[in-house]
Amino acid sequence: MATRKLDAGLHPEFHYEQRLSPVRARIRSWLLPIIRREKEILVFIQSSLRHPFLDWYFPITSNLGTHTFYMVCLPLLFWFGYAPLGRGLTLVVASGVFWTGFVKDMLCLPRPLSPPINRMTMSGTHHLEYGFPSTHTANAISITLYLLAFVTQINDIDPNTRKFCIVALIVYCSSVVLGRIYCGMHSITGGTIMGAFLWWFQWNWQSDIDAFILSDSWFVPMAILSATVLLIYIFPEPVDNCPCFEDCVAFAGVIMGLLPGCWRYARSKYSLPGIDRANVPYDYQIIGLPKSLGRLVIGVAILFIWRMVMKKILYMTLPPFYRALNLNIYRKDYLPAKDYKNLSPYSIRAFPSVLNLLQAPIHSTGPQSTADLYEQLDAEKENERGLIARRRVNGSFAHDNHNLDQHDNKNNSEKVNLGNNNIKNGNVRESSIIDNNDSDEENKNDENFEDNKHKNEKKNIVSFDAIEEPPLRYDVDVVVKLVVYAGIGWLAVDLIPVFFELSGLGVNIVARNQIVERYADLDRRTLRPLIPQDREVSQDYPDREVSQDYPVHFFNSILREVNFVDYT
Repeated sequence: MATRKLDAGLHPEFHYEQRLSPVRARIRSWLLPIIRREKEILVFIQSSLRHPFLDWYFPITSNLGTHTFYMVCLPLLFWFGYAPLGRGLTLVVASGVFWTGFVKDMLCLPRPLSPPINRMTMSGTHHLEYGFPSTHTANAISITLYLLAFVTQINDIDPNTRKFCIVALIVYCSSVVLGRIYCGMHSITGGTIMGAFLWWFQWNWQSDIDAFILSDSWFVPMAILSATVLLIYIFPEPVDNCPCFEDCVAFAGVIMGLLPGCWRYARSKYSLPGIDRANVPYDYQIIGLPKSLGRLVIGVAILFIWRMVMKKILYMTLPPFYRALNLNIYRKDYLPAKDYKNLSPYSIRAFPSVLNLLQAPIHSTGPQSTADLYEQLDAEKENERGLIARRRVNGSFAHDNHNLDQHDNKNNSEKVNLGNNNIKNGNVRESSIIDNNDSDEENKNDENFEDNKHKNEKKNIVSFDAIEEPPLRYDVDVVVKLVVYAGIGWLAVDLIPVFFELSGLGVNIVARNQIVERYADLDRRTLRPLIPQDREVSQDYPDREVSQDYPVHFFNSILREVNFVDYT
C-alpha cells in the first residue's frame, strides 16, 4: 500500500487557513476550541450511558431525521386537514437542513475526535460530513418546540391527549438529541441553538409568511423560485469533499415545489374557502376509516413512485443534454458529464433511507473522513507540544520549541499539494499507521527530544488510501435532486389533494360546507398564531360549488386542473 508522510503543512492550521476566506477562517478558529472543549463531556456521557440496548436504539432513532421520514410524515398533515401546521413544520425542517448544511460547509468544523469517541451510525454518508452544527439536533429541537407550542395552545383537546402529546414529543426530542451525542456524531450546543432560533422565527412570523404565500399575486411563485436558485448558487464550497450540499439542495427543492403548490391550490375550486384557502377538506367523521387509509397509502405510494421513476428518467436524459451544451456546475467535487459515460449505481438507488433500516448499526473508531484525519493529527500535535512543555519544565532537554517548529514547517507547500492529491484518490475505510525505523544519533542532552520527534514521525506516516471518500458525485445530481424533491413538494400539497377529490377519496358538497363552518370556528379559537387573522378572502375566488359527478371524467378533469385556470 502506498503511503505518504504527513507533515505540518497538512495539519488544520495550513489545510483550512490556506483554503478558507479570512472571514471563514477567523470564525472557524474561534469556534474550534469550543467544540474541542466539549469532547470531554461527550466522552463522559458516552462512557457513562453505554449499553447494548442504547447501542441499537439511538442509531435507529437517527432515522427520524432522514429524507424518507420527512417525506412520509409531513404530507400527512396536508392530506388530513392541517395544512397551516404542515406548512410551518416543513419550512422549519427545510430551513434547518439548509442552514445547518450551509454553516457546515462554510466553517468546515470537524466531528468530535475519534478516538476517544466511538461512533455509531446507520447512514452511508452522514459520517463523512462536517460535524457542526448538528442537522438532526436542530430539526428535533425546532419540531418539538413548534409542536409543543401548537399543542399547548389548543383549548378543545382532552387533557390526557395533551399530556400524551407532550410526553411523546419529549421522548422524540431526547432520543434524537441525546442520540447524536451518544453516537459520537456531534457537539452539544450548535444544533440546539440553531433549532431554537428557527422555531422562534417561524412561530412568530408564520402569519406574515402565510399571508405572502397565499396572496393572489403571480410575484409569489416567481419570488420563491428565484430565491431558491439564488440560495443554491451562493452555497459555500467546502474545503473537503463533503456531501452536505446535496441534502440542502433536496430540501430547497421541497420548498421550491411546496410553496408554489400551496399558492396554486389555494386558487383552485378544491381548497377550503376562508382564512386559509390552501387547506385540504377533511373530516374523519365524514370520510371514515377506509377512505382515510386510502389517502395515506395512495398518497405515500405516489410520492415514492415519483421519486423512483423521475430519478431513473433524469439520470438517463440529463447527461447527454449536459454534454451537448457543455454545461458545468463548477463545483470541484462533481464529475462533469463529458468525463463519464455510465453512472454509479449509488446515485440511482430509490430508497436508501429505507434500506438503512434493514442493516445493523455501524460502529467505528478512528478517522473516517479527511476532516477527521486532520483533527486527529492536530490533536496528536497538541499532545506532543504539551509533553515537550512538561519535559522542559522538568529539565529533560535543552532545546526549545524552535527546533520542533523548524522541523514541522519544512516543505509545507509541497506536502499540502501532495497530501490533497492522495486524499482525493483514496477510497478505503479505516486509517493505518506504519512504523518508521529511521533514527538520528544526537548528543546525550538531545536524546529525549529526538525520541519524541521520531515517535511523532511514526504516527504521521499515514495511508491516505485508508480514508473513505464520499460516493462519486456527478454534475447532474444537483438538477436531479432539485426536480425530484420539488415534484414531491408540489404533489403533496396540490396534485395529490386534487386526486383525492377526483377519485372519490374527498368529501361531498354538504360535508364540505360543514367542514368550512367547523374549520372557520377552529381557526378563530385555536390556530391563531399559525394563520393570518386580518387578511380578507380574495373576492376573485368566492366560494364555489363542487360538481358531485367528478369521478366520471377523471383524466380530463386532471388535465384541466393542473393548468393555472380559474374555474367559476
